[in-house]
Amino acid sequence: MKKILLFFTIEILILFFLDENETSADEADLNQVTVNSQNPLSDLTHVPFQNNFNFGFDHKDQPQLLTNIQPIIPFKLNQDVKLVLRPILPVLYQVDIRKPKDHVFGLGDFNPEFYFTSAKGSKIMWGIGSAFLLPTATTKQLGSGAWGAGPAAAFVAMPSHWVLGALINNVWSFAKNQKRSKVNLCTLQPFIYYNLPNHWYIVSAPTMTAAWNSPSSNRWIVPLGAGVGHVFKISEQTMSISLQSYYNVLTSKAIGPTWLTRITVDFLFPE
Repeated sequence: MKKILLFFTIEILILFFLDENETSADEADLNQVTVNSQNPLSDLTHVPFQNNFNFGFDHKDQPQLLTNIQPIIPFKLNQDVKLVLRPILPVLYQVDIRKPKDHVFGLGDFNPEFYFTSAKGSKIMWGIGSAFLLPTATTKQLGSGAWGAGPAAAFVAMPSHWVLGALINNVWSFAKNQKRSKVNLCTLQPFIYYNLPNHWYIVSAPTMTAAWNSPSSNRWIVPLGAGVGHVFKISEQTMSISLQSYYNVLTSKAIGPTWLTRITVDFLFPE
């Protein structure tokens, strides 16, 4: 795991200091692409790979690696309405809770989301839709064993150099393995971006969860933290990379984790 962390750290340092040699036209385009990549309701198609290194998982001295593959794909339905698809496929590597000397690796539960929003650009945007839970986990420890669905909403405001907003959903299970617990999970993802010169930005985008069916001591995970990111081009491919760190001020007393480091590599596809 230490080798994986070292690899991603070196990769980020190399990419951050690449000479971009941009023209003034490229500069203007990248400014807009940077803002669009931070707005989950924008017209930009992009594919983030969000790598979360969760430390203190199961209160062992071993991290959990959670990679969320979460493409954002907008479709213009007509002149007024746009549909934004946001499917999330988690890939996990973690200690086996039942056998602490072993590890498990595989897919977690698939979490597709969609939002209906205005097709007309604005400094303030909102969207409503649904979130789903599909039991695609390859092993029991990595998933809920349940099918679920619930409402989802998004809000974005873009004053000056800022991009602010939140995504929220609550998913209830409606069909599950009889031996597994019911799911009633709220996920809140507030985000704050402040854009700096040369396509750098400061970001705080924690993922907060509330498992309503769990005891109060295991219900909440609330991270606080921030990081830095950069948008750039390699040949014709536009990319964004960010490095963030969060401490869980509230976490599950049963399995943790206590803090996390997040490295996100985002492939951007502007029109």
